Amino acid sequence: MFDPKNNQEFALIVQSSKGAGKSKATLFVINNELKSTMKTEFDVEGDYEKTSFGNYIITENTIAFTCKTKGEKNEADKLDFYMIDRKNENVQQFAIALS
Repeated sequence: MFDPKNNQEFALIVQSSKGAGKSKATLFVINNELKSTMKTEFDVEGDYEKTSFGNYIITENTIAFTCKTKGEKNEADKLDFYMIDRKNENVQQFAIALS
C-alpha cells in the first residue's frame, strides 16, 4: 500500500458486496497527517470474497494497482489492472490473461 518513493501517502481500498460476481470499491489516498486526499469509487468485476488488491504505485499524477479474482473450479484466475488519474479521477481498467 505504500509507494517506496513517496512515503508521504498510502492507498487503501475498501470493497463491498454488490451482487453476484460484482462488487463496489472505494480507493482512499491518505497523507502523512492521516487525512484523506482522494476518494474514488469504482466497480469491480468479481465477488468481494474472491478478490484481492495489490501492486500499488502512487505517483503525483496517478494511482495504479491490480485486482486478482480467484477463478471458479476449472477456471483460471483473472488479473485486472487499474489506473486512476488523480486530477480528474478517471478510472482506466483492463484485464491481464493469467493462462
